[in-house]
Amino acid sequence: AKGRKLSLLLIFSLNKLPTIYILLHLVKLSFRKVSKPDIFSISYILGLSAALATTFLIFSYVNNAYEVDEFFSHKENLYRLVRTVEDANNSNRSPLLAAPFKDDYVTTLGVGQNNLVRGFLDDELVTYENNSFFEDQFFYVDPSFFEILDFPFQYGDPETALGKTNAVVISQRVAKKYFGTEDPLGKIIEIDNKGLLEVTGVLKRGFKSHLDVDFIAPMDALGYASKLLTNKEVHAFFYYLLSKDGVLPPTPREIDPNTRISWQPLSEVYFDNEMEFDHAKHEDENLLKSLMTIAFMIIIIAVSNCVNLTLSREFKKVQNLGVRKILGSSWIHEMIKLIVENFLLVSLAMIIALPISILLSNKILKPFMIPIEIGMPLIWLLPLISLLLTTLFTIYPGIIASTINVSTALTKKFKGTKINFLQESILTVQFALSMILIVMSLLITKQFDFLQKKELGLQPNQILYFTSNNKHSYKNISNIKSEIENLGGVKEVAMSIGGLPNSYTESVSYKVQGKKSLQQMMTAYTSLNFPSLLGIKTVDGRLFDPLLQSEINKTALLNETAARRLGWPEQNVVGMLLEPMDYFDNGEGQRREVIGVVEDFHFESLKEGIEPLAILSTDMEETFVIKLSSSHSKETVKEIAGIWS
Repeated sequence: AKGRKLSLLLIFSLNKLPTIYILLHLVKLSFRKVSKPDIFSISYILGLSAALATTFLIFSYVNNAYEVDEFFSHKENLYRLVRTVEDANNSNRSPLLAAPFKDDYVTTLGVGQNNLVRGFLDDELVTYENNSFFEDQFFYVDPSFFEILDFPFQYGDPETALGKTNAVVISQRVAKKYFGTEDPLGKIIEIDNKGLLEVTGVLKRGFKSHLDVDFIAPMDALGYASKLLTNKEVHAFFYYLLSKDGVLPPTPREIDPNTRISWQPLSEVYFDNEMEFDHAKHEDENLLKSLMTIAFMIIIIAVSNCVNLTLSREFKKVQNLGVRKILGSSWIHEMIKLIVENFLLVSLAMIIALPISILLSNKILKPFMIPIEIGMPLIWLLPLISLLLTTLFTIYPGIIASTINVSTALTKKFKGTKINFLQESILTVQFALSMILIVMSLLITKQFDFLQKKELGLQPNQILYFTSNNKHSYKNISNIKSEIENLGGVKEVAMSIGGLPNSYTESVSYKVQGKKSLQQMMTAYTSLNFPSLLGIKTVDGRLFDPLLQSEINKTALLNETAARRLGWPEQNVVGMLLEPMDYFDNGEGQRREVIGVVEDFHFESLKEGIEPLAILSTDMEETFVIKLSSSHSKETVKEIAGIWS
């Protein structure tokens, strides 16, 4: 009896308390509950942390992609030249054109001299004091380059940086690589066979551009390559145009009947497909949209999960809710209590998720060249994200809690079919989205399995290949090849230009015996032992014979796709004469006899279909194709790397 009187007295006293005391008590309870987590809170925090970490990574990746080239002042009026060559069989695009085109364009169409700039990408051997490095991102540009593409400078003046013939602007990465903590301005670097250049500017770190810029020097520093400035046949220069008031000048005249010139808005460059001899970096915008869809689904699942956990926690302790209502707690008080609890839990999940996402981006994804940078845009959004999630997690459970009366809470006798229906709806959505993600994961796993087991049409086991992709190693290519052949772990070495992924396979027009029109085929130039080393099989005729040196520059092989285009198997193509109209033959052509048809094999990315391919025997050397012995292959690769270095 005394206990009942005490309880009634306590209830009466609390009902008379000001609202502020009740709110402070509820906030205190919320902190106490979070500080002593139960199974619901732990599941809440861990599940939300995983979802947030994944979403942060996706958001940062997508945001980085859409920030590319945004720093240019005139980005809306900037365009890149695109040259398209079309024939009856296919169409090829390239951002390169001959250097004299600028003078023709400026004279004929009245484009301002400083509104159109050219650039030439080369590789150079750069020396400072006793250190030499091969650099493959060395740009030679017109002096007005920075007036159009205004890269941010850390040191130096962009208006005068390219004013000297022997000037060079470098990136911060290069400055640290060569000069350490020393002031880079005024430093002199030596370019092999081209002389000395003075550092007149250093670009800022952190800008995102479709151009991977390390060195920028004026066109006058081209040295022996300056002969290209007057050559109308060699398409080796990229062009950028700054239009006046966003209005493009007239389309330039056609170079020949199969070639047309167009201007591509700078905003489209990064999200375009890679072209032939492309100097730009690219990203697939469809991939970004897919990632954002996945992130949205993950957040929906996380929201559904946290809402259900909040409801489950409230229903488990629903009698406490009834007691609080007896003591004077209103629906506003209960909503505030839920808001505080959810805000604390969301904040804890955020604190856990952010370092996890930073760790993943720096330690796991960065070595795979996946460009994810957790930057300030995300940091500034964190408070807004916390408030938004807190609101989403609170609204529905708060409304449900406010509708429960005291007797229902104390007796746990619920008649809320609506509650069950809404909970079931949330669970259904959560389950459906989870199943979609599981199916997507299974499809991706199956795709990886497909890639690993895909029949390539050749024997890739124990094959190492790499390209001598610079003029400096190209000078010593015969010596490098001899040293590699003498290694005990090397069975055989073949050479090629094209015919394998990342070794450029050129599209060439052919005069074909018995055909009136030119035939376009992808073309690989290989040593005689290239097909046999890779285990490529014939379906008609024979392969090159490595013992018959007389076949060099006189014979050719066709893949099945190319042979079918010429009428095979109904028409015999073995013995047919081909005359390539390619760069290596200076457009004059050199007849070659087709001696065999080989099975189709993947010489490009698996994303691409197998195109018609001609394999021409040659003594030209660029890509090393090395057959390793099955034992000690790791040691042999290290030895080859040592020879290359």
